[in-house]
Amino acid sequence: QDLDFYGMRAASSFLAEEYQVLGETVRRMINVVNGQLDIVVVNKKRVPKTYFSKNIHRINSVSMVLKQVQDKGIVEPYKLEEIRVQIERLLQRYQELATASSSPSP
Repeated sequence: QDLDFYGMRAASSFLAEEYQVLGETVRRMINVVNGQLDIVVVNKKRVPKTYFSKNIHRINSVSMVLKQVQDKGIVEPYKLEEIRVQIERLLQRYQELATASSSPSP
C-alpha cells in the first residue's frame, strides 16, 4: 500500500481538523509499514537504500503533523504519546534494516 496516500490523508485530516481520523490514519500507516518490513525480513529481501530513505522521510513528515497537533493542545497527550512511541519504534526498525541491508553479506 502506498505511504504517500497515508501521508496525504494525514495532512488533509489535520487541515480539516479531523484529529480522530488523523490518529487512525497514522496508526494504519504504522501497521502497513510494519507489515512491509516484516516481508523484507522474512523473505530476506534486499531493497535499495532509497526505499528506506524515502519511507523514513514520509514517516518523519507525518510525525511533524502530529507535533503540530500536540502544539495546538487539542488531542489528549497520552493518545499522541502512544502514536509517537510507535513511530519511534518504526523509525528504529527502519534504521536497523537499512544498516543491515547496506552491510555486505557473509
